[in-house]
Amino acid sequence: MPTSFDPKADALTSADSVIAGTFCLMSCVVQHRLLLYAERITKNLEVLALNANLTREMRTLCHRPAERWDNIRADAARQAAALGPPLDARALH
Repeated sequence: MPTSFDPKADALTSADSVIAGTFCLMSCVVQHRLLLYAERITKNLEVLALNANLTREMRTLCHRPAERWDNIRADAARQAAALGPPLDARALH
């Protein structure tokens, strides 16, 4: 039986998925310090901060750490450049 499509509910479900994935990536950065993770966390937080389906408070809550994670991303980029290419560039799953 088909269900009706609710764009707002779908957008909130999507936002929940992005939030959950972002928290998971944050723990990955602690373990692996890969630039790719820091880049994705920054992007996710920026997207959430601009998501009109979220409350103003939630968007503000995402905006503040987005700025901090952009600094972490920049540090990770400098470290990666200084170290050269990784020994194993496969994505961690």
